[in-house]
Amino acid sequence: MQRITTALSYLSEKDSASYETSEGDNVPFNATFNIDPQMLDEILTKETLTHEEERILQVKKPDYLGVSQWEFRFEGSPLYARIDDPKWLESFQSRQLHVRPGDGLRVKIKIEVAYGHDNEVIAKRYYITKLLSVVPPLSHNQQDWLPHDNDT
Repeated sequence: MQRITTALSYLSEKDSASYETSEGDNVPFNATFNIDPQMLDEILTKETLTHEEERILQVKKPDYLGVSQWEFRFEGSPLYARIDDPKWLESFQSRQLHVRPGDGLRVKIKIEVAYGHDNEVIAKRYYITKLLSVVPPLSHNQQDWLPHDNDT
């Protein structure tokens, strides 16, 4: 439904779109069809479970201006999370704190898992509720002391 809404949003008032079935029927779309992604999640969600844990996340793309999601890396995969720690965010955005891609953030993170009516996971949402510390990456000098795969 979200893909249909997105595709239809590019049409002008004079445009139209339709779906051709395998039987050859042509079914027109309502060009004014629009569904809010949040509303769709609410319709599809039977139950949401929430828990909080402490993690270290590697910063990939911080949000320097607004309150949108940051992109992190966790266990080798991307993780998108909104920072819900206004004091820390204000300090960061006013340049009192310096965080760069590659830095780690020790955080308390709230994880919401939405389950559908078939008990399958529909969505996972991440919210950083508290930033505990910035964990800078190892410097090049420190990395030189670590054993390498080809060292014996």
